[in-house]
Amino acid sequence: GRVTFYTDGLKVRTIKMNRWMEQFYKEPMYLIVNNAIDHRYLKYIDNSKLPVSLEVDWIRVYTLQKTEK
Repeated sequence: GRVTFYTDGLKVRTIKMNRWMEQFYKEPMYLIVNNAIDHRYLKYIDNSKLPVSLEVDWIRVYTLQKTEK
C-alpha cells in the first residue's frame, strides 16, 4: 500500500499508493540515479560549487510480497 524511500538508512519519503499509481507498479521497473536539482531549489545553489559529481557505493532495493489473509 505504500513505497518508502531511504537515504543512508534514514526514511526520507513515503508515498501512499492509489488506484492510478498501482497500474505502474505491475510493470517492470528501472532505477535511474542522477544528481539533478529540482528547479525550485536552483535559487539556493551556489554556482561557484558547480559542477559536482555523484558517487554511489551501492543501491539496495526491496520488495515485500503480499501475504494471503
